[in-house]
Amino acid sequence: MRAVEWICKQLDRLLMVFVSLLAAVCLLYSCYVLFDIFYNNNKAYVSNDLLQYRPKADEAGEVSMEELKAINEDVVGWITIPGTNIDYPVVQGTDDLHYSSHDVYGNGSLTGSIYMAAGSSPELEDYYTIIYGHHMANGAMFGDIDKYEDAEYFAQHSHGTVTAQNGVWDLDMLACVHTDAYERTVYSTADRDEKGIAELHEYIRENAVQYNAAMTEEKLAKAEKLIALSTCADATTNGRLVLFCTMTPRQEEGEPEETGPAGRLPAGIRLLASAGRISGPLKAENAPAQPQTESAAPEAESAVPEITKAPVKRVAVGHGAPEKRWAFMNLIALAFTLYNLVPLGNLKRKYRQRGYCVRTMKALDDPATPIGKVAAEKHGLADKLKKDLLHYRWKMAVGGMIEGAILLAGVLLFLSTEDMSRSVTLRDDWTGWMLLILFCAWLTDVICFRYRGERIPQLKTEE
Repeated sequence: MRAVEWICKQLDRLLMVFVSLLAAVCLLYSCYVLFDIFYNNNKAYVSNDLLQYRPKADEAGEVSMEELKAINEDVVGWITIPGTNIDYPVVQGTDDLHYSSHDVYGNGSLTGSIYMAAGSSPELEDYYTIIYGHHMANGAMFGDIDKYEDAEYFAQHSHGTVTAQNGVWDLDMLACVHTDAYERTVYSTADRDEKGIAELHEYIRENAVQYNAAMTEEKLAKAEKLIALSTCADATTNGRLVLFCTMTPRQEEGEPEETGPAGRLPAGIRLLASAGRISGPLKAENAPAQPQTESAAPEAESAVPEITKAPVKRVAVGHGAPEKRWAFMNLIALAFTLYNLVPLGNLKRKYRQRGYCVRTMKALDDPATPIGKVAAEKHGLADKLKKDLLHYRWKMAVGGMIEGAILLAGVLLFLSTEDMSRSVTLRDDWTGWMLLILFCAWLTDVICFRYRGERIPQLKTEE
């Protein structure tokens, strides 16, 4: 029986050494993860070194991107929205996954890049273009798009620019829309006919959180194209928040501005407006009255220029963001935090120490007990022991409450951030916090549940 007890004690010591080493490793790793998160959050902002290469149009209206192309041949433009953190180069890969996890230099990065959909034309020749960016909690990348849900912010930050190889385009915010990652009306990059354009604008009107009511018929007539800035929405896994903007080529000084009731208004919008399916500034009756004849309609329709372009040899894959996963290391950290509070192989020893302290203090006052006799032989030892034991009882009571609060915090954090019905990954942005919670639980156990007071020979073998 003694041999079994000795083996159990040795195993318990080995387990404590293992847990201590594991806690130390968790502390170091959690510090690394927190530093990595901090580093990536700051790295998500565009650097001053990169800002110096922001392209500008020269006097002739031509744009040079040679310096950006030297950094990465996949750079196709630059997007800027004054008053926000959106001021980045735009890249385009052969699919919609690569630049969600690589920065503009082509290096692996959790923050990814601001990148154009693989199926969109890099020269912005299509009527509709999609640009993706991660939603960073610190407002970097496309983290400011969710602010457009506020009407005042939408009104105060309603303009921007996209600089491409073929010139500068002015952006006017049209609408902020909540949608789903698999909504084909929004995320299809296929060429759209009149019906497809009409369906897109109708979808925007029906699902807009904010809509630019000041977008007049004249402004829409001047807007040749539409661009969607898409990012993740925090509320749901597949939720997306999209900022739709009209694009108008910037007019150089002295260049005549095209006018007309329908000017360059896309045929799909005219079709939708004439059918009365768009209200407000898009309704046909809001446009200036123009004489109509039977032959005028075909002429007006033929006035819309047709752009002939070479097919873009790219493969569109994904929808702008990787699938959400849950982290295995977070579950392990939570399990060890629970074991620290409820050590199954050492449960009695941990929580019976309070009762042992009470019995020992009573025995010290009784000279008839062996403990009382030993304490009486040494002057002041009994008082010292009782003081240390009383202090230890209070430490255990406080430690138990702290460990319970730490475990509760770990459980709530895990349940609120991890969805175990999805595929698993090794770690995520919350792993550092889960490991820090585990370290705090272990540190509380070491400080509050280890007796470091006065001892007498008879007490050294007991806890």
